[in-house]
Amino acid sequence: MKKMTKTAMATLFTGAMALSAVATPASALEKRVIDETTAKTTTTSINGQLDTDSIDVVKVTVPTNGELKVHIADAKNKGLSVMLTTKLNPFYSYEFTTLGDIFDYLRPVKLTDVESVLEELLDSSSAINYGVNEKFLTEGDDSYESLTGEYLPLEEPSPTFKTGLKAGTYYLVVTGGSLKEYKDSTYRLTTKFEAKNKIELESNNDRKSATALPLNKTFTGVANDLDPMDYFKVDVAEAGNLVLKATSSNPNADLGYTLYDANRKGVKNFEYVANRQATKLTSSTYVNKGTYYVRVAGSDEEVFGHSNYSLKANVVTKSVKRSNVVVKNAAKSTITLKALPVGATVNVYSDAKKKKKVTSFKATSATMTKAIKLNKKGGNLYVALKKSTLAEGAATKVPYNKAK
Repeated sequence: MKKMTKTAMATLFTGAMALSAVATPASALEKRVIDETTAKTTTTSINGQLDTDSIDVVKVTVPTNGELKVHIADAKNKGLSVMLTTKLNPFYSYEFTTLGDIFDYLRPVKLTDVESVLEELLDSSSAINYGVNEKFLTEGDDSYESLTGEYLPLEEPSPTFKTGLKAGTYYLVVTGGSLKEYKDSTYRLTTKFEAKNKIELESNNDRKSATALPLNKTFTGVANDLDPMDYFKVDVAEAGNLVLKATSSNPNADLGYTLYDANRKGVKNFEYVANRQATKLTSSTYVNKGTYYVRVAGSDEEVFGHSNYSLKANVVTKSVKRSNVVVKNAAKSTITLKALPVGATVNVYSDAKKKKKVTSFKATSATMTKAIKLNKKGGNLYVALKKSTLAEGAATKVPYNKAK
């Protein structure tokens, strides 16, 4: 899927309002009739009808935090798009029958360029997700080209979309894809709601609205052209290595991950990835006690198409430095460790996967020497530390020579 810019989306979602605009004078604006529904755990149909400007708006009440699924079930043989917004722009409260109506309404904004007007409209509409059916790609392409002289930057339909939402009120803005008047302006959507805990909750586009990400819990989210940025809040109770694991379903989405501290400063040594091959990421860096924020965003804060993603954060004990471990392979073999955190557990393994434990002991002082059984031919040990309140850290590989 090609990149879908906000300007392109705005032009498409509101382009049908330009129907017969040039020859018709502006008329008095009429309030749009907005239907209302409540999201339910069973599949619920929304039977609607596009107004004369090829737009319809449905107010949706979400009873509790969870995931809302929206599907274009029957567009009655026409191109259809559905945009989910966190609030209703006043623009959509009126029914516009001519382009003159639009400019009369927007004249105080002092914008004369059509694309700028439409982009301003979309930026303030709080759009968080959208779907389009297959016919919208052809109808929308013709309409978009007639309005802009360019081709529609969409290649794949997405008639179904899911979005994590906080309890509250949302709006579905339904738009026809053609500039021509439809003989049958009716349509049918279906919605289904599922209460969920481990998901991003829109709108979470900044630190203030960030979704809480508990440690050692995998959360899922969605990024798309209209909502290319999400924030998650991570509370760290004790200093350690903050490990973030992330996956992305769409290699073309260009998703990247950035870690910020409570003062909005980027945390050093945290790997940021944004390229078309990055569907999996594991990054780790040492952090002090405090609050941190993970930003999920596309390259240049834009996303290519839709992408599901997952995040899991954990704080593990800091790894022991290789230089602080000395192994002696002799008749009485020993292992000596320095700079130990007193109270931590020292685990020594014979394999990198930490399946075979050689010895384990609690650090009662910063420097400790322990007897250990080693392979007389030499080999490797893998040393890991674990504080009582943190997960075990990554193992440090320590080679040792054959016995003397």
